[in-house]
Amino acid sequence: MKTELALPTLAEWQQSLAAACEGSEAGVDSLREHIIKAPNSSEGLGVYRNNFLGARLGVLLQTFPRLLSLLGEDYLLQCSRRFLSDYPLDATSDNMNHLGRRFPEFLRKLAVEKTELSSYPWLADLAKLEYARHAAYYAPDDSSFDFKEFQELGNLGEDVYLQTSNSLALIKCEWPLYQLDCDIASGKIHADYSKEWQVICIFREKFSVHTSTISEEEFELLEGILKGLGMMALLEQAGESAKQLPIFIQKGWVCGFRQGPHANDI
Repeated sequence: MKTELALPTLAEWQQSLAAACEGSEAGVDSLREHIIKAPNSSEGLGVYRNNFLGARLGVLLQTFPRLLSLLGEDYLLQCSRRFLSDYPLDATSDNMNHLGRRFPEFLRKLAVEKTELSSYPWLADLAKLEYARHAAYYAPDDSSFDFKEFQELGNLGEDVYLQTSNSLALIKCEWPLYQLDCDIASGKIHADYSKEWQVICIFREKFSVHTSTISEEEFELLEGILKGLGMMALLEQAGESAKQLPIFIQKGWVCGFRQGPHANDI
């Protein structure tokens, strides 16, 4: 008579997993045995799958509070579950703060097939704004602009490149995104928004994330830095708007420089 192996208890799963995470070879072996050899091991793994899924869904709800207010928790959870299924690489990112990076892209595609979303043609742009705020909050701290070292460089040639804040993000949208964001926050959303090109700047100051509109000239100057233009090329492209550079440094939007080509993340 064949003897059936006993299903590991939840406590045994937890002990094996904890030991494996601590680097114990015995823990790894025990966990492998539970997964591969134990009958119906998927039942034990289901506990962790559910916990992992719940954690990721919670992160998405936290990342997109305006979407939560606009769409409701049930609908946003439905969207989030499908997103985690359709974008498995992002869904299993080792940094949960980056989990919603492609959610705006997902919403843009989803809006094409979901008629109930047709009233919100700016939905993906709103999600992009929300993710930028979330990313800005968790961005690494910046170093202060070193004016003394900058002055010692002397001639500002193509080999000098400015560096934007780690928290800085720019969004160019054909809708009045700033007003939409404020209206949703205050519960005054309506259906009569007209298209209006707008550029939004997102940045963190100390522990607070700020959102503001900027001019097209300011956008082009910051975008040039983000794209990695050398100092001379940047100044030639900027023209009169180059006078904004000291203001950007004062605000912390531009926080450093380096010699040698590079490109910021856009």
